[in-house]
Amino acid sequence: MSRPVLKAAPVVLIALSLYAGACGQAEKSPPAAAATASEGLTLKLLDAGAEPQRVLRFKPAAGDSYALTMIMRMSNTQKLGGLSPPVQRLPATNFSMEMTVTDVRSNGEIAYDFKLTEVQMPDDPTVAANVAASLRKMMNSLVGLEGNCEITHRGFTKTANCNVPANASPMVKQQIDAIKKSFRDMCGPMPEEAVGPGARWQAVSTIVQNGITIKQTAHTTLEGFDGENINLKVEFEQSADSQEVKAPGMPAGSSAHLNSLNSKGSGTMVLKVSQIVPISSNTQVATDTSLTMNMGGTPQDIQQHMETSMELKGEPAKRAPASTPKS
Repeated sequence: MSRPVLKAAPVVLIALSLYAGACGQAEKSPPAAAATASEGLTLKLLDAGAEPQRVLRFKPAAGDSYALTMIMRMSNTQKLGGLSPPVQRLPATNFSMEMTVTDVRSNGEIAYDFKLTEVQMPDDPTVAANVAASLRKMMNSLVGLEGNCEITHRGFTKTANCNVPANASPMVKQQIDAIKKSFRDMCGPMPEEAVGPGARWQAVSTIVQNGITIKQTAHTTLEGFDGENINLKVEFEQSADSQEVKAPGMPAGSSAHLNSLNSKGSGTMVLKVSQIVPISSNTQVATDTSLTMNMGGTPQDIQQHMETSMELKGEPAKRAPASTPKS
């Protein structure tokens, strides 16, 4: 059963990165305007919402640290050359991470470090033992992964870097890339303008993930404020045109052609302006993909339907001491 898992992997990783894509990409010092264009992303305010309105900006303190947990669940259905194997469920994966704010600059930019401290994959009787063992070994190799990010006070990511082990396999490198992309937009980009309950904004972007160029559109609705908390609802979709796939780690002499890719997802998110990780986030994604694989001159059509859910929870691990006014 290992071959279907490997063939499904690029789509698994695309699904993992959907959370990041739903919220945005990197920003290039945007002007104050209803439509903000950034590298690979255009953010446009559609409705400013009702009163009271606020200008949304993240304001952590240097030295703040956070504990972040992420739980992913996936299931995959394939049709291989007309055959339909049973639904393949992957075991739930629990990631534990530490994050520390290292700098808060005068222009509002925020720098932070992160480290993946633990990966747990509980036993699941519905998952084949050999599949679970293979995935558990791969995921455990990610423990200790470290990196750093820089974001603006509006939640746009400027840079995201990971230290990739020199001996990491192509599959592990793809997982690292997907994790890095998920870090890019945990906070979600905010409009330049003041907004209130009912406000809506749209983010349109084109990304390249695992050798596939994907267009994605996300609609975010501000459901309301609860003190410092910001309650958001997100709906998003992705699509890709017919194209050759140039994914890393493909066997020599093989090729892949993407016939179509369509994804739809939705979720909720609770943010807090004084911290850079969400208090909570829940996202569900459904992805349909049609591929033609060519292995040794023999083409094989593959249709996949994948369902992914992701939960994020973040809480302060340590608060930086409040500054003492100078006498």
